[in-house]
Amino acid sequence: MADAHTSPLLNLPPELRNAIYCYVLINPDKISVAEQWCTPALLETGRQVRAEALKIYFAENVFCFNGICSCVWGDRDVPSALLPWLRAISTSGRNVLKTVYIDDIFYRTRDEANTALVYYTRNLAEAGCSVVEGALFVEGRLVDNERSVEPFWTNDPSRDFARAEKQPVASGLTES
Repeated sequence: MADAHTSPLLNLPPELRNAIYCYVLINPDKISVAEQWCTPALLETGRQVRAEALKIYFAENVFCFNGICSCVWGDRDVPSALLPWLRAISTSGRNVLKTVYIDDIFYRTRDEANTALVYYTRNLAEAGCSVVEGALFVEGRLVDNERSVEPFWTNDPSRDFARAEKQPVASGLTES
């Protein structure tokens, strides 16, 4: 591992290092995390780089887990790759996570979506892998006789379903 005496990167001002970390680590697409997820190599180059870049990587990217394939931890279900990943990124990574999509099914009501979020949050906490409040998202989709709204990710079902209910009726659907 390089240190400040051998790495030209660490001789740059912090603003430039952060710009480099952003360029290298931020993915414009969702990062699909599977069983074989690996830490980005840049985060393994030294303690200082890891401390600086880790915050950017976990705070600025959207991580997506397929929740249909779940595993059991004790008597709790969680998406199969989620729990091992949260353990691997450690508390420092979990503390800066902002956006984790659990792509299991879409929820048709705010109550269903809220129940799923409470369920996942509780199960992760009981497994010793709590995440920052508001970091977990599930997919919502308002579907009824009058409207079909595009799917949306929600970490606040009351707010997001209310917003979806205000959207105009989609063309081509019959009104009751």
